[in-house]
Amino acid sequence: MKNQILILILVMLLTLQFTNAQPKMDEDVNTSAINLIILNDDGDILLKKATIGWITIGAFYEKRQTINEVIDSISNRYGVSITKPNLKGVFTYKFGFNNSLSVRQIYVAKSTTNDLPTNKNVEFHWAPKDEAIEKFKSTIPSQGEMISQIIEYPQVVWGGSFLIKRENEKMTSEQTEDFYPISDPSVYRTSSRVNNPIQNSVLFIVSNAHFYGDTKLTTGNSFSEIVNAYDVFKNAGYTVDFVSPEGGAVPLAYINTSDEMSKKYLYDSAFMNTLKSTKNPSEIDASKYKAVQYIGGGSAMFGVPENKNIQKIAMDIYEKHNGIISSVCHGTAGIVNLKTKDGRYLVDGRRVSGYPDDYENTEKEYFKTFPFLIKKTIEERGGDFRFSERGKFTLEVDGRLVTGQNYQSSKPVSLKIIQLINSKNK
Repeated sequence: MKNQILILILVMLLTLQFTNAQPKMDEDVNTSAINLIILNDDGDILLKKATIGWITIGAFYEKRQTINEVIDSISNRYGVSITKPNLKGVFTYKFGFNNSLSVRQIYVAKSTTNDLPTNKNVEFHWAPKDEAIEKFKSTIPSQGEMISQIIEYPQVVWGGSFLIKRENEKMTSEQTEDFYPISDPSVYRTSSRVNNPIQNSVLFIVSNAHFYGDTKLTTGNSFSEIVNAYDVFKNAGYTVDFVSPEGGAVPLAYINTSDEMSKKYLYDSAFMNTLKSTKNPSEIDASKYKAVQYIGGGSAMFGVPENKNIQKIAMDIYEKHNGIISSVCHGTAGIVNLKTKDGRYLVDGRRVSGYPDDYENTEKEYFKTFPFLIKKTIEERGGDFRFSERGKFTLEVDGRLVTGQNYQSSKPVSLKIIQLINSKNK
């Protein structure tokens, strides 16, 4: 009997020991990881070949390790010499297939040698930015999206969240939280909490004109120019407001439902409601804005250029608040009448771009309604009007005046505005 009791106790102890040794699969397994985006002098990104595809170098780390210790261990493991890394992103991965969570800290550093790492057991490759991001996306889409955001807007520390899934042994991802700025020395007060930012804001100027002049020829504001510029500012953490001469709904033109960017915002009810309820000039506080952008489209030729209230808003932002004036395509019509406080035209002695008179179809009815010609008027007022061949864009930056030739210029113009604002805030 005693032997049976002893055997029973032994079995119970062994069972308890075995049970305690097993991982608790019904609990979350939370981890933290550091990834390094390493750049060479040409701006190429270092890629590491893994079993799942091309990735950045990185490591999971234990609670007893400092971040510097982890980064040093990564550098030593792969034989890569880098400058001091800068934190540029903190992202959350939730893995749908095993109920675990991973926090990814993304750092950016530069190679001090421009050489490939010395670890011969791993395949490395330098790749231009666009090629690298495509390779990252082909491995795990979220990886490419995170790195693209960080490289595109290097002044900002970004946050965001993804759900990682496994489908047919391939990793897929779904963004569950839009990218948002965690901190940015040029955007946030260093003495304030991160959740109390100085918000950068820009003002888009649009027209209420539904028709060319007094005709029944319909026109509108270029939807393509609006969304491409808006997307740049939104992704950089900016607030974008819209103002029109009369306020309220504005007409839209050049809507391409096959274009992913246009489709993204066309079906965004909050965004479309903003265009339905643009601000009246009387509602605008010029001190709030870092820049204005005159949007193009046929409507831009009517209502906006001659509006004294909008002229005052633009010049107050420019002169009183050291802001930026920008325009794209026919939006440049909006700046031809702007005057500085000493009575000179803003364009006098400056390089300016916009949609050139040379490319207008002078035989068409719409052209005969134009109250003035953009290129001709700017040149008469002392401006140096510049443009390139059809289908290509020209970006002109002359001090705090940033102008673009056509809709392809919308993104470059907006990126340049952000760059100028960041440089002023340093």
